[in-house]
Amino acid sequence: TDYSAATIRVKRQAVLKRLRLIFKDRSLEERVLLETAIKDLNEGVTRAPTVNSPAIGTDKIISPLEYSKLLDGARSERQKGFMMFLWVTGTRISEMLGVKLSSCEQQGERVHIRVLGKGKKERFVWIPLPLYRRILAGFGGSTFLFETGAGKAYSRSYVSGQIAKLGRHILDRRISAHSFRHSFATRKIKETGKIQAVSEYLGHSSVS
Repeated sequence: TDYSAATIRVKRQAVLKRLRLIFKDRSLEERVLLETAIKDLNEGVTRAPTVNSPAIGTDKIISPLEYSKLLDGARSERQKGFMMFLWVTGTRISEMLGVKLSSCEQQGERVHIRVLGKGKKERFVWIPLPLYRRILAGFGGSTFLFETGAGKAYSRSYVSGQIAKLGRHILDRRISAHSFRHSFATRKIKETGKIQAVSEYLGHSSVS
């Protein structure tokens, strides 16, 4: 077919799941026969194609050393606050800028934060308590965690522009707010090996 590898695998798994569902109340003997038939079928056909993960090049990743350089070269405490939050949480920039103080809850030495992701899906991320206090001191918001002097949420374009400028001036290359998200995912998968858990934490609709 002209379906992509990912679609073919999903459709195959859906068919197998449906077959097993149909047989779930059958006798053990019949269920064994079904599994035997599925095994024979799989041996007789070409395997479903492997899904290749989209390549995230090093140009989209910020290394720990580069992150340190960005913090050292930042011109204001607010620039540092934006980058530190994105580095620690891996949130989308819109999720970060939408965080309200009422969505933050201290639990011991860290603060759990409710964010609103794509499709208005809620999930929780967390940051260390010292970082939370640093952001509060740097922004002094009354409604939003990241709040302008006029008491409003920052715009995505403004924060994105600030990060892009820092990337050009300090690292001499292009980076974006989303680069921090790619970097978070890469770090956590390397540290834990738990792709599913990292995917869920980041609010992805699928592991792929």
